[in-house]
Amino acid sequence: MNKFLVFFIPILFFFSCENDHDPPEANEPIVTHTIFAGNFYYDPPSITINQGDEIRWINDGGLHDVNGEINSLTNMAFDNPETFNSPSTSIVGAEIYRHAFNTVGVYNYDCSVGSHALNGMIGTITVLAIE
Repeated sequence: MNKFLVFFIPILFFFSCENDHDPPEANEPIVTHTIFAGNFYYDPPSITINQGDEIRWINDGGLHDVNGEINSLTNMAFDNPETFNSPSTSIVGAEIYRHAFNTVGVYNYDCSVGSHALNGMIGTITVLAIE
């Protein structure tokens, strides 16, 4: 019995200490980034975020949407890692849309209202993997 305890206790201790904390990515807070939409602009037009972060778009004025599905200039799919699309709003200060980006990659989007995309209302989001 003594030999068994001498052998078993160190093994039990080893396995109980092996994974005594969560991986860093489990403890990372979700960050909400803000993009402002106004007269033919998204500000910032390009942003880099971490996987799992979310972006909210706020209307600075005018009628706008967030279109990450079909390119308004080419009428072709953006082929983003995830598709996202919002209804349009004209309420100043309103949240146009909010989306959590869970898939790593580069996302392109535009405002599909009228000729907004043609006038430069386009954006890019780069989502990085959490290590």
